[in-house]
Amino acid sequence: MKKVIIITGQTATGKTSLALSLAHKKSGEIVSADSRQLYTYLDIITGKDKEDSRFVRVTTLPSHKNFVIGYYVFDSIRIWGYDIVSPAVQFSSYNYKHVAEYIINNTIDKKSIPIVVGGTFFYIKHFLGDIEIQNEPDWNLRLDLEKKNVDELQHELRDIDPNLLESMNNSDRKNPRRIIRKIEIALSNSQEKKSVKSLFEIDSFIGLKFASNVHLRLTIAKRVEERLNAGAIDEVKRLLRKGYTRSDPGLNTIGYTQVLDFLNGELSYDEAVQKWINAEVQYAKRQYTLMKNDPRIAWREV
Repeated sequence: MKKVIIITGQTATGKTSLALSLAHKKSGEIVSADSRQLYTYLDIITGKDKEDSRFVRVTTLPSHKNFVIGYYVFDSIRIWGYDIVSPAVQFSSYNYKHVAEYIINNTIDKKSIPIVVGGTFFYIKHFLGDIEIQNEPDWNLRLDLEKKNVDELQHELRDIDPNLLESMNNSDRKNPRRIIRKIEIALSNSQEKKSVKSLFEIDSFIGLKFASNVHLRLTIAKRVEERLNAGAIDEVKRLLRKGYTRSDPGLNTIGYTQVLDFLNGELSYDEAVQKWINAEVQYAKRQYTLMKNDPRIAWREV
């Protein structure tokens, strides 16, 4: 089995910097595991490390011709996994597993050690075979369900699994998104599950976390300021001119939603900045909650 290095952890802890350092020492190439950096045009707010490097398109994923495989060169190291799809395209951990496997098995130098780096832990777990799947997520089903009202959704869930509907509290029963999720779970439970084994052996599994919540907030506040100074607002304006909206998966994420609220006049500039910082801080805390009990991770404080 081919060995891989995994680097994960909280946002803004310097994961890519560590990956670049290891790539130089071990003749490695980087594979991003970030659920936002995979989108084209989302560069500044997502913090893609590419500077003035041009994207080198290599191929497309055989099973999904709209998934582009290519790389940027940063600090003389190839970084794969950026700019896979447009901001309007749904992309799941199921998709990530197949893209990452294809990159490692078919495109990077056979003599290089792959360094998978990112804070989207669900992607990493799926890549490592920790998650059972039934089949690819059915986005058409979700779109169809989103057209229905609450009563119709409740009726559909009752037909599939009445016990699941009964287990929901009154608030969740009135929440269309919660009901849709329960319908997806009910349909998933009715299918035969299959094990998904990893094709790779873990060489090392490094996690980066903040030494304190104070340091976490200060670091994130500084990074938000840097990204605003780098042109975050203009980036969102360009995306809007291209026809993308906040309902697109790529823009319905931290940073973009707050800037959109500012541009729409719903928040003042200062309010948008604080909401962005707060959202990043809460996200970082959720990341560590998901990761902290994984015994494979060797933690380092920053």
